[in-house]
Amino acid sequence: MSRFYFRRVLRIFPLYFGVLIILLLIPILIPVLRDADYERFVQMQPWFWLHAANIAREFYGVTNPVLEFGRFELTHFWSLSVEEHFYLFWPLLLYFLGRRSILLVTLILVVISTVLKLGLVEISPVLAATPKYLAGLAIGSAAAIYPLLFGRRFLWLCILVLFMMVIWLGVTSEYSYIFSPLISAICACFCVDVTSKKSIYNRPLSNPLLIMFGKYSYGIYVYHYLFAPMLRSVPLHSFPGGYAIGAIVCVTFYLTVPLAIAIASYRWFEAPFLALKDGR
Repeated sequence: MSRFYFRRVLRIFPLYFGVLIILLLIPILIPVLRDADYERFVQMQPWFWLHAANIAREFYGVTNPVLEFGRFELTHFWSLSVEEHFYLFWPLLLYFLGRRSILLVTLILVVISTVLKLGLVEISPVLAATPKYLAGLAIGSAAAIYPLLFGRRFLWLCILVLFMMVIWLGVTSEYSYIFSPLISAICACFCVDVTSKKSIYNRPLSNPLLIMFGKYSYGIYVYHYLFAPMLRSVPLHSFPGGYAIGAIVCVTFYLTVPLAIAIASYRWFEAPFLALKDGR
Protein backbone atom coordinates (compact mmCIF):
# COMPACT_ATOMS: atom_id res chain seq x y z
CA MET A 1 0.00 0.00 0.00
CA SER A 2 2.88 2.36 0.74
CA ARG A 3 4.16 1.77 -2.80
CA PHE A 4 0.79 2.79 -4.22
CA TYR A 5 0.72 6.04 -2.26
CA PHE A 6 4.34 6.80 -3.11
CA ARG A 7 3.71 6.46 -6.84
CA ARG A 8 0.50 8.48 -6.72
CA VAL A 9 2.18 11.29 -4.81
CA LEU A 10 4.98 11.48 -7.38
CA ARG A 11 2.46 11.59 -10.24
CA ILE A 12 0.02 14.12 -8.83
CA PHE A 13 1.56 16.37 -6.19
CA PRO A 14 4.57 18.00 -7.94
CA LEU A 15 2.59 19.36 -10.88
CA TYR A 16 -0.50 20.26 -8.89
CA PHE A 17 1.28 22.16 -6.13
CA GLY A 18 3.78 23.56 -8.63
CA VAL A 19 0.96 25.20 -10.57
CA LEU A 20 -0.52 26.65 -7.38
CA ILE A 21 2.83 28.16 -6.44
CA ILE A 22 3.36 29.63 -9.92
CA LEU A 23 -0.10 31.20 -9.94
CA LEU A 24 0.69 32.78 -6.57
CA LEU A 25 4.08 34.11 -7.68
CA ILE A 26 3.19 35.53 -11.09
CA PRO A 27 1.11 38.47 -9.74
CA ILE A 28 3.86 39.17 -7.18
CA LEU A 29 6.43 39.41 -9.98
CA ILE A 30 4.00 41.36 -12.20
CA PRO A 31 2.26 43.80 -9.81
CA VAL A 32 -0.28 44.90 -12.42
CA LEU A 33 -1.91 41.48 -12.06
CA ARG A 34 -2.47 41.94 -8.33
CA ASP A 35 -6.15 42.84 -8.34
CA ALA A 36 -9.19 41.94 -6.25
CA ASP A 37 -9.52 38.60 -8.04
CA TYR A 38 -5.97 37.70 -7.10
CA GLU A 39 -6.54 38.62 -3.46
CA ARG A 40 -9.59 36.35 -3.43
CA PHE A 41 -7.48 33.56 -4.89
CA VAL A 42 -4.95 34.03 -2.08
CA GLN A 43 -7.73 33.77 0.50
CA MET A 44 -8.94 30.54 -1.13
CA GLN A 45 -5.54 28.84 -0.86
CA PRO A 46 -6.39 26.48 2.04
CA TRP A 47 -9.10 24.84 -0.06
CA PHE A 48 -6.58 24.02 -2.78
CA TRP A 49 -3.67 22.95 -0.60
CA LEU A 50 -5.91 20.59 1.38
CA HIS A 51 -7.41 19.12 -1.80
CA ALA A 52 -10.80 20.50 -0.87
CA ALA A 53 -11.72 22.37 -4.06
CA ASN A 54 -14.80 20.17 -4.44
CA ILE A 55 -15.95 21.10 -0.93
CA ALA A 56 -15.43 24.80 -1.68
CA ARG A 57 -17.41 24.37 -4.89
CA GLU A 58 -20.35 22.92 -2.98
CA PHE A 59 -20.01 25.30 -0.01
CA TYR A 60 -20.05 28.50 -2.08
CA GLY A 61 -22.31 27.17 -4.84
CA VAL A 62 -21.45 25.53 -8.14
CA THR A 63 -22.11 28.72 -10.12
CA ASN A 64 -20.11 30.95 -7.74
CA PRO A 65 -16.76 31.85 -9.37
CA VAL A 66 -14.77 31.43 -6.16
CA LEU A 67 -12.36 28.99 -7.78
CA GLU A 68 -11.27 31.39 -10.47
CA PHE A 69 -9.36 34.62 -10.43
CA GLY A 70 -8.84 37.14 -13.18
CA ARG A 71 -7.43 35.35 -16.20
CA PHE A 72 -7.27 31.86 -14.73
CA GLU A 73 -9.76 29.31 -13.45
CA LEU A 74 -9.20 26.37 -11.14
CA THR A 75 -12.75 25.02 -10.92
CA HIS A 76 -11.74 21.75 -12.55
CA PHE A 77 -9.60 20.82 -9.55
CA TRP A 78 -12.78 19.72 -7.77
CA SER A 79 -12.54 16.37 -9.58
CA LEU A 80 -8.92 15.90 -8.54
CA SER A 81 -9.97 16.53 -4.94
CA VAL A 82 -12.57 13.76 -5.16
CA GLU A 83 -9.91 11.44 -6.56
CA GLU A 84 -7.53 12.26 -3.70
CA HIS A 85 -10.23 11.63 -1.11
CA PHE A 86 -10.94 8.28 -2.76
CA TYR A 87 -7.26 7.35 -2.48
CA LEU A 88 -7.37 8.02 1.23
CA PHE A 89 -9.93 5.37 2.13
CA TRP A 90 -10.17 2.84 -0.73
CA PRO A 91 -6.81 1.12 -0.10
CA LEU A 92 -7.71 0.99 3.60
CA LEU A 93 -10.98 -0.75 2.72
CA LEU A 94 -9.06 -3.29 0.67
CA TYR A 95 -6.63 -3.83 3.52
CA PHE A 96 -9.16 -4.24 6.35
CA LEU A 97 -12.16 -5.74 4.56
CA GLY A 98 -10.40 -7.85 1.98
CA ARG A 99 -11.17 -8.33 -1.71
CA ARG A 100 -14.35 -10.33 -1.12
CA SER A 101 -16.16 -7.35 0.41
CA ILE A 102 -15.27 -4.90 -2.36
CA LEU A 103 -18.25 -5.70 -4.59
CA LEU A 104 -20.64 -5.08 -1.70
CA VAL A 105 -18.86 -1.85 -0.78
CA THR A 106 -18.98 -0.77 -4.43
CA LEU A 107 -22.73 -1.39 -4.59
CA ILE A 108 -23.23 0.60 -1.38
CA LEU A 109 -21.20 3.52 -2.75
CA VAL A 110 -23.16 3.45 -6.01
CA VAL A 111 -26.45 3.63 -4.11
CA ILE A 112 -25.20 6.42 -1.82
CA SER A 113 -23.80 8.40 -4.74
CA THR A 114 -26.99 8.11 -6.79
CA VAL A 115 -29.24 8.99 -3.85
CA LEU A 116 -27.19 12.08 -3.07
CA LYS A 117 -27.07 13.23 -6.69
CA LEU A 118 -30.84 12.87 -7.01
CA GLY A 119 -31.34 14.82 -3.79
CA LEU A 120 -33.45 12.06 -2.28
CA VAL A 121 -31.81 12.68 1.10
CA GLU A 122 -31.27 16.13 2.57
CA ILE A 123 -27.67 16.50 3.62
CA SER A 124 -25.20 19.35 3.82
CA PRO A 125 -23.61 20.00 0.40
CA VAL A 126 -20.23 20.01 2.13
CA LEU A 127 -20.74 16.49 3.49
CA ALA A 128 -21.99 15.27 0.12
CA ALA A 129 -19.22 16.91 -1.90
CA THR A 130 -17.13 13.75 -2.14
CA PRO A 131 -19.58 10.84 -1.56
CA LYS A 132 -21.88 11.76 -4.44
CA TYR A 133 -19.07 11.34 -6.96
CA LEU A 134 -17.57 8.07 -5.71
CA ALA A 135 -19.63 5.64 -7.79
CA GLY A 136 -17.49 5.79 -10.92
CA LEU A 137 -14.22 5.47 -9.02
CA ALA A 138 -15.53 2.51 -7.02
CA ILE A 139 -16.82 0.74 -10.14
CA GLY A 140 -13.50 1.21 -11.92
CA SER A 141 -11.57 -0.11 -8.94
CA ALA A 142 -13.89 -3.12 -8.61
CA ALA A 143 -13.33 -3.90 -12.29
CA ALA A 144 -9.57 -3.89 -11.71
CA ILE A 145 -9.99 -6.38 -8.84
CA TYR A 146 -12.61 -8.61 -10.51
CA PRO A 147 -12.05 -8.19 -14.28
CA LEU A 148 -13.86 -11.43 -15.14
CA LEU A 149 -17.13 -9.98 -13.82
CA PHE A 150 -16.84 -7.04 -16.23
CA GLY A 151 -16.79 -9.08 -19.40
CA ARG A 152 -18.66 -8.50 -22.65
CA ARG A 153 -21.90 -10.05 -21.40
CA PHE A 154 -22.04 -7.57 -18.56
CA LEU A 155 -21.10 -4.82 -21.02
CA TRP A 156 -24.05 -5.55 -23.30
CA LEU A 157 -26.36 -5.88 -20.32
CA CYS A 158 -25.34 -2.40 -19.11
CA ILE A 159 -25.80 -0.96 -22.61
CA LEU A 160 -29.26 -2.53 -22.89
CA VAL A 161 -30.34 -1.26 -19.47
CA LEU A 162 -28.96 2.22 -20.22
CA PHE A 163 -30.79 2.32 -23.55
CA MET A 164 -34.07 1.29 -21.94
CA MET A 165 -33.71 3.87 -19.15
CA VAL A 166 -32.94 6.65 -21.64
CA ILE A 167 -36.08 5.73 -23.59
CA TRP A 168 -38.12 5.59 -20.39
CA LEU A 169 -36.78 8.63 -18.53
CA GLY A 170 -35.39 10.80 -21.32
CA VAL A 171 -31.92 12.32 -21.49
CA THR A 172 -32.89 15.61 -19.86
CA SER A 173 -34.85 14.00 -17.04
CA GLU A 174 -34.18 15.04 -13.46
CA TYR A 175 -33.43 11.37 -12.86
CA SER A 176 -30.62 11.31 -15.45
CA TYR A 177 -28.07 10.88 -12.64
CA ILE A 178 -29.18 7.25 -12.55
CA PHE A 179 -27.35 6.86 -15.86
CA SER A 180 -23.94 7.69 -14.33
CA PRO A 181 -23.21 4.29 -12.70
CA LEU A 182 -24.23 2.49 -15.88
CA ILE A 183 -21.96 4.68 -17.99
CA SER A 184 -19.13 4.07 -15.51
CA ALA A 185 -19.74 0.31 -15.70
CA ILE A 186 -19.68 0.43 -19.51
CA CYS A 187 -16.38 2.33 -19.43
CA ALA A 188 -14.98 -0.16 -16.90
CA CYS A 189 -15.95 -3.08 -19.14
CA PHE A 190 -14.28 -1.38 -22.06
CA CYS A 191 -11.07 -0.86 -20.04
CA VAL A 192 -11.07 -4.51 -18.98
CA ASP A 193 -11.52 -5.60 -22.59
CA VAL A 194 -8.70 -3.35 -23.75
CA THR A 195 -6.26 -5.00 -21.34
CA SER A 196 -6.89 -8.37 -22.99
CA LYS A 197 -4.32 -9.45 -25.57
CA LYS A 198 -7.17 -10.61 -27.82
CA SER A 199 -8.98 -7.28 -27.70
CA ILE A 200 -10.00 -5.86 -31.05
CA TYR A 201 -9.12 -2.40 -29.72
CA ASN A 202 -5.41 -3.11 -29.16
CA ARG A 203 -4.27 -2.06 -32.60
CA PRO A 204 -6.28 1.18 -32.96
CA LEU A 205 -5.45 2.20 -29.37
CA SER A 206 -1.76 1.57 -30.03
CA ASN A 207 -1.72 4.60 -32.30
CA PRO A 208 1.26 6.81 -31.35
CA LEU A 209 -0.97 9.89 -31.25
CA LEU A 210 -3.30 8.32 -28.69
CA ILE A 211 -0.33 7.09 -26.66
CA MET A 212 1.04 10.62 -26.64
CA PHE A 213 -2.23 12.02 -25.33
CA GLY A 214 -2.28 9.34 -22.65
CA LYS A 215 1.25 10.20 -21.60
CA TYR A 216 0.49 13.88 -21.18
CA SER A 217 -3.15 13.52 -20.12
CA TYR A 218 -2.63 14.63 -16.52
CA GLY A 219 -0.82 17.78 -17.61
CA ILE A 220 -3.55 18.52 -20.15
CA TYR A 221 -6.12 18.13 -17.38
CA VAL A 222 -4.23 20.52 -15.09
CA TYR A 223 -3.60 23.22 -17.70
CA HIS A 224 -6.59 23.07 -20.04
CA TYR A 225 -9.12 24.93 -17.89
CA LEU A 226 -6.74 27.61 -16.62
CA PHE A 227 -7.31 29.62 -19.78
CA ALA A 228 -11.09 29.32 -19.89
CA PRO A 229 -11.78 32.87 -18.54
CA MET A 230 -9.46 34.36 -21.16
CA LEU A 231 -11.23 32.60 -24.00
CA ARG A 232 -14.68 33.48 -22.66
CA SER A 233 -13.73 37.16 -22.75
CA VAL A 234 -12.54 37.08 -26.37
CA PRO A 235 -14.94 39.00 -28.68
CA LEU A 236 -15.33 36.42 -31.42
CA HIS A 237 -17.19 38.81 -33.73
CA SER A 238 -14.15 41.14 -33.84
CA PHE A 239 -11.98 38.63 -35.73
CA PRO A 240 -11.37 39.21 -39.44
CA GLY A 241 -13.82 36.90 -41.12
CA GLY A 242 -16.39 37.10 -38.35
CA TYR A 243 -17.62 34.82 -35.60
CA ALA A 244 -16.75 31.53 -37.31
CA ILE A 245 -13.08 32.43 -37.74
CA GLY A 246 -12.91 33.68 -34.15
CA ALA A 247 -14.38 30.43 -32.89
CA ILE A 248 -11.91 28.37 -34.93
CA VAL A 249 -8.98 30.40 -33.59
CA CYS A 250 -10.15 30.02 -29.98
CA VAL A 251 -10.80 26.28 -30.31
CA THR A 252 -7.39 25.80 -31.94
CA PHE A 253 -5.78 27.73 -29.09
CA TYR A 254 -7.68 25.69 -26.52
CA LEU A 255 -6.60 22.40 -28.11
CA THR A 256 -2.95 23.19 -28.82
CA VAL A 257 -1.65 25.53 -26.11
CA PRO A 258 -2.52 23.32 -23.08
CA LEU A 259 -1.04 20.33 -24.93
CA ALA A 260 2.19 22.21 -25.68
CA ILE A 261 2.49 23.35 -22.07
CA ALA A 262 1.74 19.82 -20.83
CA ILE A 263 4.50 18.36 -23.03
CA ALA A 264 7.04 20.93 -21.85
CA SER A 265 5.94 20.48 -18.24
CA TYR A 266 6.26 16.71 -18.45
CA ARG A 267 9.73 16.76 -19.95
CA TRP A 268 11.31 19.51 -17.88
CA PHE A 269 9.45 19.38 -14.58
CA GLU A 270 7.49 16.17 -14.00
CA ALA A 271 9.95 13.65 -15.48
CA PRO A 272 12.54 13.88 -12.65
CA PHE A 273 9.84 13.14 -10.07
CA LEU A 274 8.37 10.31 -12.12
CA ALA A 275 11.83 8.75 -12.48
CA LEU A 276 11.82 8.20 -8.71
CA LYS A 277 8.99 5.66 -9.18
CA ASP A 278 11.42 3.14 -10.58
CA GLY A 279 13.63 3.42 -7.55
CA ARG A 280 11.02 1.98 -5.25
